[in-house]
Amino acid sequence: MRPRYACYYPIPPMHCDLFTTERCRSCQWLAMPYGQQLAEKQRQLAALLPNVPAACWQPAMGSAPQAMRNKAKMVVSGSVERPLLGIADAGGGVDLCACPLYPEGFAPVFAVLKQFIPRAGLTPYHVARRRGELKFLLLTESRLDGAMMLRFVLRSEAKLGHLRAALPWLQARLPQLTVISVNLQPVPMAVLEGEREIVLTPARVRWRSGSTACRCTFGRKVSFRPTRRSPPACTPPPGIVSPRCR
Repeated sequence: MRPRYACYYPIPPMHCDLFTTERCRSCQWLAMPYGQQLAEKQRQLAALLPNVPAACWQPAMGSAPQAMRNKAKMVVSGSVERPLLGIADAGGGVDLCACPLYPEGFAPVFAVLKQFIPRAGLTPYHVARRRGELKFLLLTESRLDGAMMLRFVLRSEAKLGHLRAALPWLQARLPQLTVISVNLQPVPMAVLEGEREIVLTPARVRWRSGSTACRCTFGRKVSFRPTRRSPPACTPPPGIVSPRCR
């Protein structure tokens, strides 16, 4: 019996101007119909697990064709006056604020953050010169209530005071940013985040992971607590440091 590779329902292809103009090729299979993508990925998976009987494979479950991501990991490049949020390339950087993978609510946040970066004096980090402070912006949206968590990944604490001073301006314009923190990543390597997290806004944020709703309390200590029964080995989403499962 051949494995069943078809997805549960037909999914129309996603159109992306960034892909068609070759400014971004991160989604390398975008030119392939989504159903075919799922079939090819499941075929490769089945090849890696030859001992699994073909009858055991269930059809692949496809996601929404776009706006399915609730987290953005943006490389900050350009200048402090005109920052770019997206990916790095040989030319300096590509702005991906219009990427169709993100929900509609992300674009207005990106626009305000581009105004905030020069206001706080957060010079984008230049990889070749090893200068600048702001490396990444990590934005996560809760699927429960739309609250957001924003993390500034900095090279050092040099601009931490400036960021704190400008923070009320940002919070007044983006009240959905329930949690804002700074992550320190001093290593000149392609590492997304460091070990030290400085939380700037003590708050609680809730998110949903699978069928389990969870609540994380931020402050001087970070704790992780499920709001309903969940498996013992519960795992908080990326960005939560030193979790304590209870």
